[in-house]
Amino acid sequence: MSRKVALRLTLASLLVLAFGAIAFASPTNRISNELDAKHTVFQESVHSTYQFSYEIPSEIAMGERRTFDVTLSYLDMGDIGYDFARVNVNIVEQPAPSSVELWATDDTGTYNLAEVGYWGPEGGFPIGKDYVATTSVEVVFHNTGQYSIELTLIDRADDDLVLVTSTITVDVVYPLTLSWNEDAFGSTSVGETITVNTTATRNTENPIERMYYVIEVYKDDDFATSDDVEAIGFGQDSEGKPLPSEGIPVAYSGTPGIFYFGDPGSGFTFTAEEVSTSFEITFNTPGEYQIKVWANQLPLD
Repeated sequence: MSRKVALRLTLASLLVLAFGAIAFASPTNRISNELDAKHTVFQESVHSTYQFSYEIPSEIAMGERRTFDVTLSYLDMGDIGYDFARVNVNIVEQPAPSSVELWATDDTGTYNLAEVGYWGPEGGFPIGKDYVATTSVEVVFHNTGQYSIELTLIDRADDDLVLVTSTITVDVVYPLTLSWNEDAFGSTSVGETITVNTTATRNTENPIERMYYVIEVYKDDDFATSDDVEAIGFGQDSEGKPLPSEGIPVAYSGTPGIFYFGDPGSGFTFTAEEVSTSFEITFNTPGEYQIKVWANQLPLD
């Protein structure tokens, strides 16, 4: 084969291949429509989670004003927070009848959260993904018993979706706890003296002002008088200091059945943590006696 013939064959082959490739890619060979779509993949934003933290004694005295801090903070940090969060406050357990005061202050004023029912604007407030804020709350419980206060963080923008809930439980006790040796009581002869050892324990952080003791005495299901019974107190005063060696008489009020230890007009201030007092009680007439003792507090205002 000559060189010219070989060259023509080579060129012819290239042309066949080229036109074959063009024919293969040509739309005229399609037998269906073309499907075409776009799809975006993104990273979904995750909300932070949150928690309440606080330090409040498990036991508080009735009527005592105590202040504790409540902190709302993020627990696991996400990508975003919430724009319309609110803290609901609900007293879910309390003795009846009773009332609770929960006072908190912000730049708009001071509010009793137990009455308002929430903390923050009604429509909510923004909390960032790394939110941390502490609020001081002053609390007063007006009766003894167990109280439960529920704190709930909600998202107002999502039909009040609950984000986290925490419950504070407090046992409220009397400011003063009294005890005595019950075995001192039984039976005696007329004119015989018994000794009753009492202990008064203060349950408050601060001294108890304007208090006094009431002793109610019954004889044969009726009120006793100073002709029936008399008593003298020895031991410690309300500051824990010794009483006079001759003791302090328990005063008869003039009202049948009612005696006082301490001035019922002005009272005294109980500053000691614990006071021990012994009472020598003499029964001057025969009969069946019942004795009740408690502490009263005069108004402080």
